[in-house]
Amino acid sequence: MDLKLHRPRGTCAVSGRPFAAGEPFYSALVRGGGTLASTFVGGLAGGAAVLMRYQNAALLAAVGIVLVLAAWRQRRWPLLATFALGVLPAAGLLLATNHARFGDAFDTGYPKAADWLDQPLWLGVGKQLFAAGRGVAWLSPLVWLALPLALRARDGGPLRWLGWALFLFPLCFFGLARGWQGGQCWGARYVTHGLVLLLALTLPVAQPWRRWPRAWCVLLLLGLFANATAVVAPVRGVIQLADQAFRANGGTGDHADPISWQPRYTPLLANWRYALASGSGAFEDAEQRPRTASPTAIERVFAAVPTDDAQAQPPLRWEDRGGRHLFVVLWGELLGVPWWLLCLPFAALLALGRRAAKALATPPPSETSTPA
Repeated sequence: MDLKLHRPRGTCAVSGRPFAAGEPFYSALVRGGGTLASTFVGGLAGGAAVLMRYQNAALLAAVGIVLVLAAWRQRRWPLLATFALGVLPAAGLLLATNHARFGDAFDTGYPKAADWLDQPLWLGVGKQLFAAGRGVAWLSPLVWLALPLALRARDGGPLRWLGWALFLFPLCFFGLARGWQGGQCWGARYVTHGLVLLLALTLPVAQPWRRWPRAWCVLLLLGLFANATAVVAPVRGVIQLADQAFRANGGTGDHADPISWQPRYTPLLANWRYALASGSGAFEDAEQRPRTASPTAIERVFAAVPTDDAQAQPPLRWEDRGGRHLFVVLWGELLGVPWWLLCLPFAALLALGRRAAKALATPPPSETSTPA
């Protein structure tokens, strides 16, 4: 069994963050800046991205080619070597893990590419961009402003071509994958890493927040709403109810594709309905057991009327009810403590981080000379 198929979805969803952390170091080296320490950190960030999703190795290779060209032009080979040293720990860990699991350091556990990259490109790309339940355009509204800017030489900056390559590769690669162009692609997470790099390379040059501050704020708020939507309800519970609603609406066969692109199943609405019903106790009784009440779960979440008892079931897993998909709520119940108490350590860390960032951003006081 390929354990990668059953790992937490959040691991893949954040695979762009290491690239976002490493981008300033990559840009500094290309522009003639950077130090040995910063370049090493950039290598560590790129290696971490590969650990989170091994296909990121293709993106890291593209970044590496640009860094080689920059080092050649600037005659700064030690920085390039330091970058490679930063990548090595993650590469070694990945190869060792593959060898331990499959007996071959280069066996990732996935089928060979020729066995599953056989879907129409237009279909996969279109759904990854615009599917109502998985589309990048709805889950990351900033792309409506950022992508046109990245196309323009004046706004995109000198590295925009690299950003586009890093964005288009995963978009086209996973668009060809069987099944993943629909529900099983889990949406924007397969192109997050490339999109992060594209935006990090182009937006600082275009600075749309200065040129169109109102449009920027509106899109930013919509993006925050989409991110909050992803948190308020568990993916597994929503998909269970979506499958039941799909059957109740007369659907047959595999539900994964229809519930991921048809607007009636969009999580931007369903997740909030789910959270409201779950928070009001509609899914379980006082003993925290599943409860089939009227209106049923799929009526509350998807406005679909069940035709049999199976379609009327609430979320079956205990952790998918009552907000327990949030780990502070889950562990609060398991430990018998208020959930907000578990938030205090994270609030303290956030306060310390903000204080440290403010201290680093504050310039040192200028030395004043006293007259003799």
